[in-house]
Amino acid sequence: MNWKVLLLYYIVASGIWSLLLKISSVRLGWKPTLIYCWIGYSLVYVIYPLRHVDFGWNKYYFTALIAGVIAAVGTIAFYKALVTGPISWIIPLSSLYILIAVILGILLLKSLYLSDLVWELFLR
Repeated sequence: MNWKVLLLYYIVASGIWSLLLKISSVRLGWKPTLIYCWIGYSLVYVIYPLRHVDFGWNKYYFTALIAGVIAAVGTIAFYKALVTGPISWIIPLSSLYILIAVILGILLLKSLYLSDLVWELFLR
């Protein structure tokens, strides 16, 4: 599937996810919301990839494991923020994580060339 279509799916799903998290976290609190959302994640994150993955172990599997731990800690902070803060502020400000990823990608991976990005997004 084309990456642009997949990106559109992600954007729409993230918007719906954010709204549903706000509703459930205000009504239930962040802990039950986290647990039930985790159950929902597990249904998709475990079942779907199992059909397509070869298991092994090297430093990149460990890197993925650490990424999961960091994402979990960030997710807990996000859920707790949703309980007390306005969704109209939390969602846009939480999207600033993209700047961190871009800066780290440029500095550590030498992965972003603006001309390539413009070409991929607009001219191709």
